[in-house]
Amino acid sequence: MTTKGYRKITGAEDEEENTSHPLNTANCFSMLTFWWMNSVFRTGSERPLEKSDFLPIHEKDRTRDLTEHLQTQWNNDVDRSNKELGTKPRLWKTLLSTISLKEMSFLWSILTIDSAGRVFQPLLLGYLIHVLTFEPEKRLLACSMSLLLALSGLLTSCSHYVSYQCELLGMRLSSAIKGIIYLKNGHPSLSLDLSQWDKGVDALLLFLVVKQGAFSNHLTEGMDVIYAIQAIEKL
Repeated sequence: MTTKGYRKITGAEDEEENTSHPLNTANCFSMLTFWWMNSVFRTGSERPLEKSDFLPIHEKDRTRDLTEHLQTQWNNDVDRSNKELGTKPRLWKTLLSTISLKEMSFLWSILTIDSAGRVFQPLLLGYLIHVLTFEPEKRLLACSMSLLLALSGLLTSCSHYVSYQCELLGMRLSSAIKGIIYLKNGHPSLSLDLSQWDKGVDALLLFLVVKQGAFSNHLTEGMDVIYAIQAIEKL
């Protein structure tokens, strides 16, 4: 027996706000294997994906929040430079301060371990073949090296996750810069102090950010954004 009455009609924005992102509850294994995306993969294997099938935007990836955070940091740097004579705020330093040191340390440590694993993997394989061929009695040593070679597969999964995080970091920085430039050029009445931004830097940076294809496709690590802006500011 069905109950009579009216049900509240919820829009897409309400559902997005009430729906928790699965990445918030994902464990380490789920993040490395992208297990938290299984619902999308399962739906895509059954039928073509629609807009409503995709996951909501994560709270840390929203352009509005990223722009407001960068805007606050930039205004704080401008105020600090006004109080300290002889100093000038730098956009790349402001962007660098918005990046979590814990996150960058984790990414760089995984990249370092993965690079070391790629170097020592053929050496371990060669020594394992040598042990199995000429010293078969050293089974414990052979099993240890086999275990280390098996862990290299886990390092590959970690490298994929790091590449994903670096690309995501680059898109976050790009979105924040675009928001700042939009606030300066599209809404000059807003409280955003960019008077100390050099006009030549402004034009070059605007051109760099608008070129989305060249900016994102060649971005292999999020820190490339910092280096690009630092080079532009030195022109």
